[in-house]
Amino acid sequence: MLTLAARGYTDDMVASELGIQCGTVNSYWVRIRGKLGNLSRSELVARFVQKNADTLHADFVASNGIEAASLADENKKILALANAEIERLKELLSKRDP
Repeated sequence: MLTLAARGYTDDMVASELGIQCGTVNSYWVRIRGKLGNLSRSELVARFVQKNADTLHADFVASNGIEAASLADENKKILALANAEIERLKELLSKRDP
């Protein structure tokens, strides 16, 4: 159900896809909230997507023999470049006529 919600399905669409009633979908949301905390649907889906992304990233790193330290260094370089670009854009925007 979370996979479908992450793809943008509404509760009605989830029910149709799974061949169940919309009330059953709502019941599933209540059960999920009971186990994971009283979070909104958006928060539940965001956590689901993040967990899947983290798992895929970890699998990629492991399957490609990438050292964690090396990956951390690469991430720092990318972050530094992104921050430099943000600062450059801020500078350009500050020079524009108000």
